[in-house]
Amino acid sequence: MTQQARLHSRRNELQARWQRLSALLQAVQQQYDLESRAEERLRLDAVLAQREAERQQVEAQLQAIEHELAIRHSAGDQPVVPTGPGLYTGAGQRPGTAHTALP
Repeated sequence: MTQQARLHSRRNELQARWQRLSALLQAVQQQYDLESRAEERLRLDAVLAQREAERQQVEAQLQAIEHELAIRHSAGDQPVVPTGPGLYTGAGQRPGTAHTALP
């Protein structure tokens, strides 16, 4: 497997993980919103913070891989081709939408 193929494979893995973490965050946030017990809300708040930190780490890894792929593309390597549903889009954007420049 070429380095290019490994980067694409790793990007796909990270995109899937980002989506799973996003779905988990959404579910826990919904549970938090409906919870009336203060101690359970505190526990859920900690879970939300931990999972959000994990998602931000995954996002940083995705940004690094996409940067590497862009460098390889501009250097004349194989073109960077988006793959299927769940394209990485950056923070605050829905998975599956077009990639935009990251800050």
